[in-house]
Amino acid sequence: MTEIIKKSWSDITINDYKEILEIQNREYDSDLEKGIAVLSVLCEKSEDELYSIPITELNSLLSGISWMSEEFTFNKKWSSKHIKINDKKYDVICNINKFTVAQYADFQIYWDKRGDVNNMGKLLTVFIIPEGHKYNEGYDIVELANTLENWVSITDYNSICFFFLKVCALSIKESLFYSNFQMMKMIRKEKDKEKKKELKQLQKEIINKIVQMQ
Repeated sequence: MTEIIKKSWSDITINDYKEILEIQNREYDSDLEKGIAVLSVLCEKSEDELYSIPITELNSLLSGISWMSEEFTFNKKWSSKHIKINDKKYDVICNINKFTVAQYADFQIYWDKRGDVNNMGKLLTVFIIPEGHKYNEGYDIVELANTLENWVSITDYNSICFFFLKVCALSIKESLFYSNFQMMKMIRKEKDKEKKKELKQLQKEIINKIVQMQ
């Protein structure tokens, strides 16, 4: 009896997700053929094996994956400085201010192309670093990207990226508050009316940005 092993989006790895997207984009496959191909991922069986099972069993399996038609959710409250993946410990670095120059350069490349599923693992290598290592030092970063795609679920991927956005937004907000504080001091000290007017306009723009982030 064939069983569905991966029963929710939290069981779907990044590689599984990429494979499922490829299946859904098959131009000449029927809905049934696509359904069987997706089941092969979820059941960890070959498509040929699934074509040999009774039709009643296939229908039962297909009815058991209705959850895939729903938009998956992820933990928007996820937060951690460390993570264990395949029994190995990793540091999670989502604060841009702690990035090395090389790390930030790679981040810009992968973040700008985050819509490309082939960059998911590469993007995570910017945030997730083997414990005790510095970025891209003493380990194979390509191998790490492959490991992350094989073991990190698509829901965890989104949780980590969302966590980064929250940390990034907090950092920006703190910078804006500091800039506003510095601007207030400059305005108080400035004697020239025109320059003071320009500084007040800049301060207004900073305050508007702070309000927009609330």
